[in-house]
Amino acid sequence: MTAATILDRSTPSDGGPTDGNSTLTMSRSRGENPILVLALGGELDVSTAPALLRYAGSTLTGRRRTRTVVLDLTELAFVSAAGLRAVNMICAAAGKAGLRPMVVAPYWGAAGGLRETGEGAVLGEVFDTRRAAIAAAAPADRFYRGRRPARAKRRRTARETSAVPA
Repeated sequence: MTAATILDRSTPSDGGPTDGNSTLTMSRSRGENPILVLALGGELDVSTAPALLRYAGSTLTGRRRTRTVVLDLTELAFVSAAGLRAVNMICAAAGKAGLRPMVVAPYWGAAGGLRETGEGAVLGEVFDTRRAAIAAAAPADRFYRGRRPARAKRRRTARETSAVPA
């Protein structure tokens, strides 16, 4: 019996033990833009999926400024059907919370599995690289930066400025 390895760059390790011989490494990072990246490594199967769901649930709550969640599956060596369901559940929860879910699945196994099993229906956008996913999310985030766009002041015409009320 081994425990799922939960690595987090921003907070101390957390997560409970899981049954099985699989190890899943999870990390989260946040850049300048309100984009949350959950990077996964190792194996995502029936024994590690519950730990991922707990980790993602605790990560998504209380993130008011975050607009986009990127699940990076690049470092996963194996993804089972239970793992695909967990990814789907995370994306569905992110969508319900008003976040834009994106998945990075560069190899045909995860991306093909997501599409073939129908689990990709909720995911929306699947990218080959993390950089492409962040670039797709960044333009809107750079433009708004959490504020409404400034309105242009209306200029008065020459006719309006020269008119003198009688």
